[in-house]
Amino acid sequence: MKPRLYDLGVKESQLVTMKMIDTPYLDTHFHFHPYCELVLISEGFGQRIVGEHIDSFSKGDLVFIGPDLPHIWKNDSLFYHEENGLRTKSIVLYFASSSISKILDEETQTAFHELINKASRGLRFLNESRQRIEDKMKRLSHATGIKRIISLLELIELLMVEMDYELLSNGDFVSISNDKDASRINHIYRFVIDNFKRPISLVEISSLANMTPNSFCRFFKVCAQKSFSTFVNEVRISYACRLLHHPEYSVNQVCFESGFQNITNFNRFFKSITGVTPTLYRKRAFDLLSNIDL
Repeated sequence: MKPRLYDLGVKESQLVTMKMIDTPYLDTHFHFHPYCELVLISEGFGQRIVGEHIDSFSKGDLVFIGPDLPHIWKNDSLFYHEENGLRTKSIVLYFASSSISKILDEETQTAFHELINKASRGLRFLNESRQRIEDKMKRLSHATGIKRIISLLELIELLMVEMDYELLSNGDFVSISNDKDASRINHIYRFVIDNFKRPISLVEISSLANMTPNSFCRFFKVCAQKSFSTFVNEVRISYACRLLHHPEYSVNQVCFESGFQNITNFNRFFKSITGVTPTLYRKRAFDLLSNIDL
């Protein structure tokens, strides 16, 4: 698909730009830009899409995105109601890979280019790797002058050597040269993220896109490289994964809270997307938390 080219307001004269975001909600278009981007969520939760990869985000989520990789972070619908008193906070770092490469020696350049190549698919850092990178980001946010440059290079070195990460996108998305189609896809994505907890009929979504159901199905399959029903189920399952980390929700409750109408379909789609049943997913998550607490 063709996401929007986004102007970040980054000054080319600056080696690195950091933004401390404190907002009621994140609500951007599916977009791309020519910079590397490192995103740490300090507070808040919702859905993110990187390339064709769909997942939930919450506090502590740390993702590194390479240049021109389409992405969007969008908060849960709860954040759009002021009376809930919710906010989202994040630290976002931008730098141009070409500017960094110029100040590295040949050996380090090779490792740096390998990092950027992996980041072209998006990297989500996990566990202790995530914590070490978060600490470096916070240190960089307080540095000035030459110490800021040194802190940035130390952070990039850490990104190059940390190995506990998840590759997000498989690069399986296509470009569309038509701005109208790009706007239509953005509208569809945002609508699904806002409404996945209820049934979304093909008639409703095709009407929203001003298309016939058959035309819509063909259009979406070309743009997203997956059917619309698969996309909706992936959004629902990513939300279900987040709920399964909370013991106050039974598996049955997670099923219906995530937008599924019966437990059989929920179990089937959950296993097809994650490779395990909801019950086993929850057990592994709780076991992991228990080991960390120890």
